[in-house]
Amino acid sequence: MLRNLKSEIFARGMKQYVLAAELGIPAPVLTEILHGRRQLTAELRTRIVALFPEVDPKWLLADSNSSGASRANGPGGHARTAPARA
Repeated sequence: MLRNLKSEIFARGMKQYVLAAELGIPAPVLTEILHGRRQLTAELRTRIVALFPEVDPKWLLADSNSSGASRANGPGGHARTAPARA
């Protein structure tokens, strides 16, 4: 499950169907990817990273928000990092 990508979509106030359209895929396909029911292709990974250039791709595409990778400046220019493992 791509929790960090889901979190970024939410933080930006985006709708999944809008992101899906920007990526050129059907909304149900994006939903399946976000919920871990479909693999993320290399091409789609590249498109996602291009849409979020200010976000660390390793963090954005990590399977959970505990990857330890940092999230670069986000909406509003505020720096955030992924929480450290407990």
